[in-house]
Amino acid sequence: MYSCSNGQQIVVDIEGASARVQIIGGTSMVLPSAGDGYFTNGRYGFRGGGANAQWEVGRAAAATCTGG
Repeated sequence: MYSCSNGQQIVVDIEGASARVQIIGGTSMVLPSAGDGYFTNGRYGFRGGGANAQWEVGRAAAATCTGG
């Protein structure tokens, strides 16, 4: 689970060429790999893993996330 600077909490499970993301209190989705540890469906994006990551929603600046 990650806690992000935009107030969202997300659970991320990376499985090969996709990342399954669950927004706590919200929706869940599968994001395909766009290369170099970045997963996106065009609206949502996740980069990283381990203790630090970035979470993108729409055109807003990427939120910094910690946890893992």
